[in-house]
Amino acid sequence: MFIVRVKNPFIFLTNIVLQRVIFFWCIYVAYGLFSPMSQVKLRARKVVAWMAILLVLTWNIPEAFCSNSNTASLPISSSNEDNFSSTSVIIYPVKDNISDNVTKDAAAALQAVLPKIANVYVISPKLVDNVLSYYQKSTNEPSDEKKNAFEKLAQAKEHYFSFQYDEALVEVSSAVEYFSQSNIAENGMILQDALLTQGVIAKSAGDKNLTIKAFQRAVQIDPFYKIDRMAFAPSIVAIYESEQQKIVQQAGGSLKIETTPPAAEVYINGILKGVTPFNVQKIPDGSYSLMIKTNRYYPIEKTIIISQGQESVLNEKLRWIKEDAKVSDNKVTDAQSQIREGARIGQLLKADKVILVNCDEVKGDNVVVARMIDIKYRAAYRGIIYSYNAVEERAQAIAGVAEVLGYQANAKLSNDPMKYLDPDGLGDPLLLGARRKKFYKSPIFWGAIGLAVAGAIAGGVAAALSSGGSSGSSGSVNVQFK
Repeated sequence: MFIVRVKNPFIFLTNIVLQRVIFFWCIYVAYGLFSPMSQVKLRARKVVAWMAILLVLTWNIPEAFCSNSNTASLPISSSNEDNFSSTSVIIYPVKDNISDNVTKDAAAALQAVLPKIANVYVISPKLVDNVLSYYQKSTNEPSDEKKNAFEKLAQAKEHYFSFQYDEALVEVSSAVEYFSQSNIAENGMILQDALLTQGVIAKSAGDKNLTIKAFQRAVQIDPFYKIDRMAFAPSIVAIYESEQQKIVQQAGGSLKIETTPPAAEVYINGILKGVTPFNVQKIPDGSYSLMIKTNRYYPIEKTIIISQGQESVLNEKLRWIKEDAKVSDNKVTDAQSQIREGARIGQLLKADKVILVNCDEVKGDNVVVARMIDIKYRAAYRGIIYSYNAVEERAQAIAGVAEVLGYQANAKLSNDPMKYLDPDGLGDPLLLGARRKKFYKSPIFWGAIGLAVAGAIAGGVAAALSSGGSSGSSGSVNVQFK
């Protein structure tokens, strides 16, 4: 049953009466149009009639005076309504053995302040810790060769944004070559990313054959990846979907996986597809790399063959790592590694965005660093580095970070990736389709954000920090973007 809950009965009834009066007046005016009268009066009545009709058609009971509900007894709180429409965010402290307690306090302050200045819902830190304690954390730094490949891919996207196709094609091809020779179970997602990027760049460079080959390989890695029709040019979409249909239209088989313990991560060709118990239908025929892993247990890695009309059933028992039962802290400090780890955390908890926070205070050289990662696009916004001299300025510095994070949280990365994208962030190839103009490294949209942004927000941050804060110190605060 649909019920209107009236907040102010007098104003509500007044609106109803006015609606009825105007309605009958419109009928009277319309009737008068057919009675004999002068041309001046006729025109005047026509104008009044159309205005009245328009008013009736657009008249609504003001939202301030009533609210809708499907139940008569339990009102819906405004905070819950906001949670459904707001962006879900994880604020995660990065541990690097430098002022980790300060980092934890800074993250807690942002968790308290950010929902007040942006349309975000912060996921409970306790829930985040409980979920992540069950899954393996990324602790290995990539090799120099792998770092170089990541840099090549990032540079290729920057050159594509600036319309330098030849340079972009050389760089992305170098990244594709490296990741093609690496273990697909570990690097399948980044290889798919590189191939899709190569296809898009090759199309812009006029090499359609390379575009087809790149898309063919990308589809083989993940047959279920859907290219965004709204983001890419119709010619790109047509080529990709044509190659995808050639593989997906096969009858294929199914895969069912159960594990002891349950809720283990399932990676197919290096791409996280879910957790156990896992069941997927209509997988195209072929050979796939499978990895099953979770925290405190040895991962299982094997090759599976999917055949038409056949169901592959796996029941795996993971072996416990007794000597490593204690959950290891995440001490990944490399920027690209942090972004990949943040994206993984967001995927596990189904969050929209993840904010990585780090606060280091060493002999007066104090800094707050924050990075926001968009999980949908697997990309990072430009990192925020806020430096300050005196410890007493910490609240002011965190307030400055919160101000920029609030702006980023409300901004849509796909609207202008050249403006928001962190060069260290890999990004889904979907962002390549959103190019609007030439790429400029300087983030002009933030202008001067120094002491001016820390006013009202600093008070809230200081209240959230256990150590308090003061803006009356003689030090200085400075913000920059990486």
